[in-house]
Amino acid sequence: MTPETEPAPAVHKVPAGEGMMGLAGFLVFVGWVLGVVGVAMLFSEPRVVGGDAYNFQIGATRGVGFLCAGVLVIGTSIVAALAAIRARSP
Repeated sequence: MTPETEPAPAVHKVPAGEGMMGLAGFLVFVGWVLGVVGVAMLFSEPRVVGGDAYNFQIGATRGVGFLCAGVLVIGTSIVAALAAIRARSP
């Protein structure tokens, strides 16, 4: 057989958007973990400094920070999922 008549090797094609959908799923998981850590930190009683009021403020700030990070990550996963859906559409 000549190179012109040889059959082409089989190529495994990944459907469009599969990588972005996997990324979106991973980001949702990371967002949930950050949210759970934030809620746990928000309701815990950290002992950072001597005054109780300062400890509650520090704990609340850390908890809200983790919650906001979780919301941002989940927002990013929505964008990734929409990009995957758009890549699949003709």
